[in-house]
Amino acid sequence: MDKRINIFISYSWEEAGNKEWVNKLKNDLLSEERFNVILDQREFGDGTQNKDRFIVDNILNSDFIIVILTPSYVYKANKKDDGTGITVRSGVEIETEYIMMRKHEGYKCIIPILRVKEKDGKNIPGYLKNLDYIDMSSDKIYNSALNAMKSKILCQDNTAQNSIETYSQRSDFDGKSNMDFGILFSFEEIPVRVSLCLTYKGTKITLEHQQVMHIFKTLARGEVKADDILQEDKIMFNCKYFSLELNTKYYKKLINELRENMEKYCKRVIEFEARFETHSFDTFRNDYSFSIVTVKRSFWYKMLETSNYYDWDNGKTEWHIFQKNGGYVHVFSPVVSNNNNYNPGEHASFYAVKSDNINSDDVVIFIKISDILNSNFGNPCKINRRDTWGIRTARDWMIYDFIPFVCKKNHIDITTVLDSISRNEEDIISKMQYFYMRSKASVTFEELKNLRDALAYCLEKEFPSKDFNYITSKLSMDGLNLKEQPHVVAGAIRDYLYTNKFESYINNNNYNCSKADDFLRCLMVFTDSNSSYKICHEDFIFVKNLLKSLIEKMNKVELIEKYDF
Repeated sequence: MDKRINIFISYSWEEAGNKEWVNKLKNDLLSEERFNVILDQREFGDGTQNKDRFIVDNILNSDFIIVILTPSYVYKANKKDDGTGITVRSGVEIETEYIMMRKHEGYKCIIPILRVKEKDGKNIPGYLKNLDYIDMSSDKIYNSALNAMKSKILCQDNTAQNSIETYSQRSDFDGKSNMDFGILFSFEEIPVRVSLCLTYKGTKITLEHQQVMHIFKTLARGEVKADDILQEDKIMFNCKYFSLELNTKYYKKLINELRENMEKYCKRVIEFEARFETHSFDTFRNDYSFSIVTVKRSFWYKMLETSNYYDWDNGKTEWHIFQKNGGYVHVFSPVVSNNNNYNPGEHASFYAVKSDNINSDDVVIFIKISDILNSNFGNPCKINRRDTWGIRTARDWMIYDFIPFVCKKNHIDITTVLDSISRNEEDIISKMQYFYMRSKASVTFEELKNLRDALAYCLEKEFPSKDFNYITSKLSMDGLNLKEQPHVVAGAIRDYLYTNKFESYINNNNYNCSKADDFLRCLMVFTDSNSSYKICHEDFIFVKNLLKSLIEKMNKVELIEKYDF
């Protein structure tokens, strides 16, 4: 005979008629001979059964957990423990901790059932948001949903039975009515946040995201260690938020759990950054907003005015619609439009706040991740240029499309607006330097001449007196009087670059990558953001155009290498 499948039903008692409905569901599930369904109505409804013991014995050791979603259940599941131990916690609150443990172990054993739909859309607790639910909110679909639930359980059972690890196996349950040691991490998927609950000999410690981050950081730095050995086999675990005296076994278990979940957190952050294109952007404050660019306050007002003027004016821009609502620029495409560059839906919403620098009149333009997730039209899972925009796509649109558009319409010199463009783009020179230093691709004589022309152009714009010695050493120049006026020395270097001697040197096919490396190191004197001789944006664009062939070659080689597996 096949092994019995244990199913635990978690629900709230508060909604009228919910107990009766859940009892009916239990009986309907029992029509499948292999199912053993567990409810809390009779087991500890009379107060004789210990709740913690009931949860340990049934939730964590069940093959499947069915969660009945009603408004009161969602409220209780989202409720945070005050950490005092004084407030009496409901069965739902207690169950939630252990259901989260099963969820974050990665098993497909949790089946949310939507019993009551809420108009505000808050139908599911935060910790279950990434799970698909079965809709049983209407009697008309009850039977079909019931069959779908049974099929899901039976199809997943073989995998689940072979992979589920019991709580007693993980946490050294000591055979008493309470756990001796246990640690539970809870992850929010988007944005990625983590909290933990640690229990040890009747002591309960709850830490929120910022506190967990402190422990992860100290662990990554190698600062979490045994400070004092109190007795034989006793170690004191100390951190900023708590101290625990542990035996060696539990100390190792604690450290291993922390390391394992630190790696899990890092992996989820990497996935989050990839999905929302945030890798190279700084977080703005602590609400998962990302700064895009900094502009003058007066120009931000021009952006708002321009976006308002072109609101619903199809055909005049290729972005469809700009909308000024409450001081932000909202970009989206209507369902009916003559432009096929974008799919209907929301693309991005841009906000601005005053810079933290009290002496500056700048504002920082930023985007909220919450807007991407709560897009009314677009599917947040489809983040690309045609649908909902990620941070990188939104930033590129702002820098290369919208700001130039606003400048053109208002007759503003773009160089007075975006000093930050060169800072964001100049890394291409250091990237090229590292690439060609490693001889990743060949460099032709024509490309070396382009590098020579780029350096000569920079020397015409700036006279880097503090770096003349560095530049001449890279160009193998000698006999030059560096004590002359800076413009004279710069002119002499430019003249040398076009002598037959130097042209013969770069026309020699030996060590061309090394020569390119030397040129690029010299160019970094004029492009590094910390340099006193940094060229302006237009000059930098000119240099980039001269090096277009080298840039395209580098990008192509790296693209091939990226997918060479």
